[in-house]
Amino acid sequence: MAERSPWETDDLTAVRDLARSFCEKEIKPNIEKYIDQHHVDRELWNKAGDLGLLCVSIPEEYGGGGGTFAHEAVLIEEQARIADSSWGASLHNGIIAHYLLSYGSEEQKRTWLPKMASGEVVGAIAMTEPGTGSDLQNVRTTAVKKGNRYVLNGSKTFITNGQLANFIIVVAKTDPAEGAKGTSLICLETDGAEGFERGRNLHKIGMEANDTSELFFNEVQVPGDNIIGGTEGQGFVQLMQQLPQERLNIAVQGVAAAEPPPPGGAEQADMMAGLLHKEAGAAGERRPPEGQGQSQGDAQRRRDDEGGHDDRQPGRLEGVGERLTDAAGAQHPTEHATGTGDEDDGADRGERVVHERLDVGLGPAAPAERDHGEERGD
Repeated sequence: MAERSPWETDDLTAVRDLARSFCEKEIKPNIEKYIDQHHVDRELWNKAGDLGLLCVSIPEEYGGGGGTFAHEAVLIEEQARIADSSWGASLHNGIIAHYLLSYGSEEQKRTWLPKMASGEVVGAIAMTEPGTGSDLQNVRTTAVKKGNRYVLNGSKTFITNGQLANFIIVVAKTDPAEGAKGTSLICLETDGAEGFERGRNLHKIGMEANDTSELFFNEVQVPGDNIIGGTEGQGFVQLMQQLPQERLNIAVQGVAAAEPPPPGGAEQADMMAGLLHKEAGAAGERRPPEGQGQSQGDAQRRRDDEGGHDDRQPGRLEGVGERLTDAAGAQHPTEHATGTGDEDDGADRGERVVHERLDVGLGPAAPAERDHGEERGD
């Protein structure tokens, strides 16, 4: 059996096998199509929901898998290892759902979390704006209270899952005069919402398959009960508490993508190189010289020829889906990686930091002292 990380339990390995099978069967054969159309197929979300791969870290009482962030991490890793950046599941699962879990009313949790877990709704969070970028203190989108409803006006850009999302958390000013203290998070169900429009699905230098879109709000009416936290002015604090979790998601994805392919993974290495070249071509970039992208695969073949192998059994769909909801809820404790740090190089220490945080779960995180409200586009 191949060596596994010290934080990975048998339960997590079962979830990993399910995630690996799903990524290999449902995503990998379609990556080039997703690059061409700049988003995944809508049905992919429903298939993931049917298998229990959505909202794995959300309690079972709200339709989730009852696991921890470690369960989300194995899905992030398996998606990264097939060189896919098209499917915005880590945002849907680990970010959007946890705004509701951490700050939503009981009614909001029971209304939207089961739909997110099943794939009935796809989640997005609308932060970045054309005029203010990611400066969350100075967003211009407004949510003005009129009677028992909020009226949304403004625009957003670079919104992940923007073309397919039908549940969007909108960062808006409920009191523009108060700056950050006047920021609130408003939940918008887009189906049938008059005045809501989707703009361009934006082309990027990389991640061409990832749905990253413009959104427009013109007198969009939203029920007053759709404000997260129940009162106005809580949004900026909620954002500062959750954004560190988004950074952890990105770190896990980056570490997994940077790891060398496993023995026998020459085909995967070549595929990754080819997809990177295709994305570069789609974005108007010059392709590398012919054959340049094959070096990683050739190196892996040489390692394979020298006797490397991985005898881990392939992931399988049968039987693991039930275990995902039954055993994942057991909240297995995870052993931390040990060591003083003196014996490691910098890369090893960085990996250990990520691994040591995988059993933390997704409760509200402490605000980062140096975070002033700027974040990448979402």
